[in-house]
Amino acid sequence: MGNAKAIVLCILGGLAFIAMILVLIHRSRRIASQETLAPFGQRLLAHSRDRDDYQLFVGMPPANPTAWVKVVLIDESSVTLEDCQVLNLSDVTAYIVAHPSGALVDYRCSNDLPMPAWAKFLEEAAESERDELTRADLKEGLLLVQVTFGKSTAEPDSQHHYSTMLTNISGKRVRVLKFAGYTKTRRVFVLNTVTRRFFTAEDFRQWYGQKGEWIDPGQSVTDPNNYGSPPVLWAYYCETEKGEKFVTGGILE
Repeated sequence: MGNAKAIVLCILGGLAFIAMILVLIHRSRRIASQETLAPFGQRLLAHSRDRDDYQLFVGMPPANPTAWVKVVLIDESSVTLEDCQVLNLSDVTAYIVAHPSGALVDYRCSNDLPMPAWAKFLEEAAESERDELTRADLKEGLLLVQVTFGKSTAEPDSQHHYSTMLTNISGKRVRVLKFAGYTKTRRVFVLNTVTRRFFTAEDFRQWYGQKGEWIDPGQSVTDPNNYGSPPVLWAYYCETEKGEKFVTGGILE
């Protein structure tokens, strides 16, 4: 009798333990699911804080997006759309961030929802441009314009995404004529961009939020969400207002 009672108690205890494990598994899966969705909304929120001129869109409905709807307001908990819908930030499963020109800054999509016709992707050049630089090539330019790196605002934990800041430490106005990312090959850095060419002065002004043509003495401009796998060099061919040409850059190891 005693043994039978002990066996029953053991079985009941085992069942209770199994039930507890199932509850924990269910809860952990639910939390994991929420954590999977949350970064989309958090990245969108981070982008909205980077610049006040970005165009923001989310895919609706969230479960299976079939249309892009413009964002008119976003805060720490929700997104308000131009059709007056309000969406929890954690429910965002697709988004677009673009410059006023339509040039894409970032986007995520959970299905095959087509991009809007106005969205502009970076296009690969028909012929590659070639350029090689060493650390020594940047020495004189760094006396005029410093290049520094920080955390990406949209993906702060990624080593492949980072902010890039140019600061004019000279007493002259300067402007960027062209720029590019470079990968390390032995002792030199070789131009390597998704377009296979230099990015333009217009690209620079757009991506770095430069309002005018020139960067004034003491002024800084920043691309808050640059990317490229280290070791990488970002180099900028510039000129002063007096027409003096130079190249500056920063190396992220």
